Amino acid sequence: MEEALAPLFFFWIPLFLLGIGVSLTFFTKSNRFVIPLIFVGVIGLLSSPTTVPESDSSAVGKLLLDLLIPSAALLGGLYIIIFTGNVPVQRISKTYRPLGFLLVLFSIACLCIMHWYSFTPMWRGQANPYWIIFWPTFLLSSASFTALFSMVLVTIGREREKNSIHLFLISVSTTLITLLAMSYDGNVTTAEQFRNYLWMAAADIFGIIIGCLMAILAFTIVIASYEKSMPEPIQTSPPTKEEWNHVESVISRHLRGVEDE
Repeated sequence: MEEALAPLFFFWIPLFLLGIGVSLTFFTKSNRFVIPLIFVGVIGLLSSPTTVPESDSSAVGKLLLDLLIPSAALLGGLYIIIFTGNVPVQRISKTYRPLGFLLVLFSIACLCIMHWYSFTPMWRGQANPYWIIFWPTFLLSSASFTALFSMVLVTIGREREKNSIHLFLISVSTTLITLLAMSYDGNVTTAEQFRNYLWMAAADIFGIIIGCLMAILAFTIVIASYEKSMPEPIQTSPPTKEEWNHVESVISRHLRGVEDE
């Protein structure tokens, strides 16, 4: 009984708290309860390999620990790159932009080293099963979405050519890494394994895109049906002479007040 409850308290409840905390960031402006929920959730997940090592689910926490430095570098680099660009709020000085690119390159280099050298995330003497899923999915989604955003910036954006080129270069780089991983074996995983998981990742991403499009279509149909069911608005009669006189008196009184000042 205790072995069954331990993963609940030390893995699944922290994961639930993390999900609740992240969700609340979109619906509340106060961080009074959000930050503690996220903090407890992250600490619980990261410590799960120690608190519940017998649980297979703690392989997720082990992978998060292994990816902690590359993920922090990647998120920090993207944050600096985005907010040193042409954004209206919370802009950062452009002198920090090279630091952002260096952090992104450092993160991608760390992930490549994890795949091809002796730093592959391991779990119970084998490659972490979640790493085998994460790595192809990360490369494929990065290559496809950065290429898509690059095209969107060129088509819709104004004076966004440099940002579009940066995204295109990221897409080309991740595509080259994907081709290399498909052709050459990693430290623990083979190129054939990578290709198999890559096709599954492509199917997952395709399914997510189709699901989003269907959700948008369903939302559009519901809104259109509701608009058609609404009665036509009642046309109001034009203002009477008394109403016009009242409007003129209010305007003249305010204009006269401004002139007096």
